[in-house]
Amino acid sequence: MAYTINLTDGNVFATIADGTVNTSSSMILVGKNYAGYGEFLDENFIHLLENGSNTTAPSAPLTGQLWWDKTNNLLKVYNGTIFKTISAATASATAPVSNVQGDLWYDTVNQQVKVYTGAAFIVVGPAFSSSEGTAGAIPETINDSGASPHFVTSLYVNNTRVAIVSKDASFTPAAPVNTTFPTIFNGITLYNSGSPVFGGSATNAQLLDSLDSTDFMRATANTSTSGILRVLNNTGLFVGAANVFNVSTVNNDALIRSDISTGNLVIQANVGGTNFDVARALGASGTFAVSNAATVGTTLSVTGNITGGNLNTGAQVVATGNITGGNIVTAGLVTAAGTITSTANVVGGNIRTVGLVSASGNITSAGNVAGTFFIGNGSQLTGLSAAVAVTKFVNGTSEGNIGTSGGNINFDVAGTSNVAVFTTTGGVFTGLTTPSIAKSGTNAVGNIGSSANYFNRVFATATTALYADVAERFAADEVMEPGTVVELGGTMEITRATSELSDQVFGVISTNPAFMMNGGAGEDDTHPAVAMTGRVPVKVVGRVRKGDRLVSAGNGIARAALPGEITAFNVIGRSLVDKLTPESGTIEAIVTIKN
Repeated sequence: MAYTINLTDGNVFATIADGTVNTSSSMILVGKNYAGYGEFLDENFIHLLENGSNTTAPSAPLTGQLWWDKTNNLLKVYNGTIFKTISAATASATAPVSNVQGDLWYDTVNQQVKVYTGAAFIVVGPAFSSSEGTAGAIPETINDSGASPHFVTSLYVNNTRVAIVSKDASFTPAAPVNTTFPTIFNGITLYNSGSPVFGGSATNAQLLDSLDSTDFMRATANTSTSGILRVLNNTGLFVGAANVFNVSTVNNDALIRSDISTGNLVIQANVGGTNFDVARALGASGTFAVSNAATVGTTLSVTGNITGGNLNTGAQVVATGNITGGNIVTAGLVTAAGTITSTANVVGGNIRTVGLVSASGNITSAGNVAGTFFIGNGSQLTGLSAAVAVTKFVNGTSEGNIGTSGGNINFDVAGTSNVAVFTTTGGVFTGLTTPSIAKSGTNAVGNIGSSANYFNRVFATATTALYADVAERFAADEVMEPGTVVELGGTMEITRATSELSDQVFGVISTNPAFMMNGGAGEDDTHPAVAMTGRVPVKVVGRVRKGDRLVSAGNGIARAALPGEITAFNVIGRSLVDKLTPESGTIEAIVTIKN
């Protein structure tokens, strides 16, 4: 009767007929009544004792079979695919001998695990020996003062925790950790004993004294401060490579000066994008020169002459010498012991005063005195033409005049009376004899009123516009481009039409509305203008013929309606042009929505 040989897991390994042997494994299996079976049986026992010791692996190994690799002196086990080495582990005070690569040794003296590299044992861990004490980075759990755990990594040297690395927000640890670490911060916290520091150099730091780097002013770059800049010494502030400009103090006096011999102190202003010299303190002569107009809020008193360009003051101009300049403008008296001279034409450079203009010398003008206006209370003015009243301004046959005190302002042009009149009744502007309000300059530039300061109502017989649709602003749930087909709905008032043949279509986002209703509701991004009637560009897809009725194609786009698709409520409008290409585009259409 044949032998059936089973594996440990119960699976049949082989069936051996009577009087035969099986060599399908590393052992020779003997069948019933086989002569000389004892030799095979004894050899099998020897093979087991020596774990198949050989220079080559068994040719037909079984999973779990051991093999002593005679070449490398390693014990290996077959895992079903390959033979893997079984390394040895030894605990002793001295290193074991006859080692193979991968052998482990627990050093009982230094309390460290080491591995054999094939040449020597190297430390696996811990990195410190028992004589060195606990050292290195060790994961730990530290409770805060409220008993909540925090997972940190502590850095040790010779059994002493010298730093803690944490990713949590700053917290106060519980005792006894709080003795050397009163607060554990997000990041690296050094223990507070012995004034520890980070030594060496650093390329960057997040904070200094709890301040960000942007809170500091640099010495090598343009910088600024939103705080107050103080120089706490009397020598003060120097500017320039040669220290040309200086701000300093002497006793209780503040000094601003050019610190270079004969150097000027220049005051400039940006006029229309160009730097302009307003005034100069001249280092060569010690005098002060005003480049253009000088404006004084109160009395300007000079012990010598006043010489310059324009002179403008809100009070009096008083000089013991001459006053010489271009325009001399003051709200008070202009008084000079010498001559008041205007080098400009008085028409363009007036001498203005609400009081008396007086001088012990002459009042002269280098320009044409005839036709110039001296504006005052009228009682002290001389040299005016008898035909020119102080209540009007005249140039040839055109004039503007105020008929009576508190009366209307009338404008006569080229001999035509009352071309324009500002009345005293309600501030009404009347009297236009021309057929329209004309303007100069470029077309489509200039507004009547503004969104921030608009008129109330416009009364007219008829109006015209360059554009062709009537639109109203509605709140939209997204930014929409002109030509987008919309419907009522979404999270706001309108949303793009998302379905084909939608009978909820409400209009088209206007490109250039001729008439805008609800104009103050918002801007184009939030409240686009929706054209509900008139000529307007519309986004379409597919081919369209002039006259085709347009319906929704979804995603805010229209298309030409097919036969049988048209209803009273899904038509957006009718195309005014042919579009013979299938891709998306924009066409002109007449939009008429039935709500």
